[in-house]
Amino acid sequence: MTENRPPEEEAKEKAFDLEVFRKRLDDALWARKVRQIDLAREAKINYKSLNSYVRGHMSPSLEVVIKIAKVLDVSVDFLLGRADEMNQIAPEPPEFAEDVKLIRRAWTAASPREKKLLQHLAETIIKETEQEAKEKECGTDMSEK
Repeated sequence: MTENRPPEEEAKEKAFDLEVFRKRLDDALWARKVRQIDLAREAKINYKSLNSYVRGHMSPSLEVVIKIAKVLDVSVDFLLGRADEMNQIAPEPPEFAEDVKLIRRAWTAASPREKKLLQHLAETIIKETEQEAKEKECGTDMSEK
């Protein structure tokens, strides 16, 4: 026998997709490099319950979703599959905060051509840094030549 519930309540249940939540929670844990046990402790939720959410065996309450989002620094919309981006990016370390602000201001003021040049410059720096790291691992530091 089915319960008689208001249509709004049934619609809310249908709007929650456990598989999407499970996947997004797993993605956020991985992206933020947070272990389940640490998330459970910080969010003050039961570890076994959290593990059930991650495995897709149990649906969390809205209160729990909010706690998880806050600790993982992602939006509730991301966890529920209503947004594709995590939105909230972990803040920069304090020693980089001013540099990041400067780069953001430069990016905002840049023309499309200048943005392409800045992007190319950043990609070049990343490639060179990776190459230098590989060379150091192999013991063939090209900067010594």
